[in-house]
Amino acid sequence: MKYDDLLNFLQHAGKDPSRLIFEDELTGIFNRRFLLNYFQYKIAWDALKDHPVSLIMMDLDFFKKINDTYGHPAGDQALVYVATLLKESAGEGALPIRYAGDEFMILLPDSENRTALQMGGTLLQRVRENPLVLEKEGGELRLTLSVGVASAPEDAQTGKGLIQKADTALYYSKKMGRDRLSNAIEVVPQAINWKGKRSLAGGLNIRRWPNSFRTSARGRASF
Repeated sequence: MKYDDLLNFLQHAGKDPSRLIFEDELTGIFNRRFLLNYFQYKIAWDALKDHPVSLIMMDLDFFKKINDTYGHPAGDQALVYVATLLKESAGEGALPIRYAGDEFMILLPDSENRTALQMGGTLLQRVRENPLVLEKEGGELRLTLSVGVASAPEDAQTGKGLIQKADTALYYSKKMGRDRLSNAIEVVPQAINWKGKRSLAGGLNIRRWPNSFRTSARGRASF
């Protein structure tokens, strides 16, 4: 199928082609491609002093164990649930992103580190306090996140650097026991000395029930 034919097909099918490029199909929030393009075209990296930017990076603790124990539909449900909480936490000014797999981000343009720390802490608490209701199993699954926060210009001066610093902070949260937030500026690089695979130790807490690129900050692209 030629490009023009494909474009015409998608438009008549009610699909905005640009949303297929920048939106994650499963969760409906922005994807990695959107983030990289936003970094390239929308962030003034030479004016960070006046326009700081912060990044909250997180992943779902024991996600592989969710898939292994309850199946991939439950894993997908967990991802959609976390994405929904991200959209609600991001509000009007921040951008929720599914970066890869069970890794998520919230990008905060024109936001300082303290704003990101507050938003990350609030999100962490919301996930703790609001278990996922499993559709098939008829119970609730308590989820936790490991979170890392980095900001520019204090932690990095490029998009790549900002992601690396947020990722370092996230893995520090993993190393310190998960279910917590770490601030990149407070993480000593030498403390990150583990390079093995993510441990599946620990567990899931499930309680059975009785038988009874032009962005919209709401978490969906509007191009």
